Amino acid sequence: MDSIAAATGLVFYPKTANTSDYIYFYHSSSGNNSYIGMQGGRQVINIKNVTNISVIMHEILHSLGIFHEHSRTDRDDYITINFNNIKQEKQFNFAKYSESQYTGYNTGPFDFNSLMLYDGIITDPNFVINPSVYTITVKDTGRPTVSGSTLSAGDIEAIQSIYGPPYHRLETTVDRVVENFESYYEERYQAWVNVNIRFYEDKACTIPVSIQFPRIIRLAKHWSRTNAQGSLSNDITYETVVVPEGSTSIPIDYYLMKEIYQYSNPIDIDRRDYSVVNRHVPELTQY
Repeated sequence: MDSIAAATGLVFYPKTANTSDYIYFYHSSSGNNSYIGMQGGRQVINIKNVTNISVIMHEILHSLGIFHEHSRTDRDDYITINFNNIKQEKQFNFAKYSESQYTGYNTGPFDFNSLMLYDGIITDPNFVINPSVYTITVKDTGRPTVSGSTLSAGDIEAIQSIYGPPYHRLETTVDRVVENFESYYEERYQAWVNVNIRFYEDKACTIPVSIQFPRIIRLAKHWSRTNAQGSLSNDITYETVVVPEGSTSIPIDYYLMKEIYQYSNPIDIDRRDYSVVNRHVPELTQY
């Protein structure tokens, strides 16, 4: 944790009695694994190799939302994976982002020095069929890949693509408001709402700044509607926004929000709002 903090600017805080979401390290006898990104509540990181710092850092990076380097969508341009030597139940660890039920992101060029890249020679019998056979090889040389022993420049960039600084916030502006009193019993309100994400140098969000690395932001969109019978329906959808390097802001949505009232009772309300959420991936990723 100290090494990650020193290299990236992240700050790790010890859990207190009021901490609801936290990671918990467990000395496991079966393996090393972690969920990817925050799941909420107590989130276990299993560590078998308790003296292997690079393994522990690998799992911490998973909990921060970092995926395997060999799962990049462009990985076939750089490496070859021998799926014939990988046990069926472990092959999800080698699936490309687009083939998985979760979503990952390419950040920067393919990184052969990444902590998140598997060794091409895997000797764990729980993973491979024949430990003497190469599992991942470099496309140009045919030699096995070698996992990084510490944070690479690519790992640092990946973390900084998710976390600040710079700081960001959602900003909502109303371009036009229409207010009509149709009659003594009916009132109508309409507003065009513009939603943007804007980046700032300071935590108070007063000094605009452009981002140095591409930024990955997970959004939750909440909407609600009341129909003519007074029945209220709500829904929430999630979307991921990849903000290009050099951006100072990015538009998220521009929509019409309307409210109709009869005798002060809503008959038709359509509204939505956005919030920034942590990436959530339901898969348990093994080392």
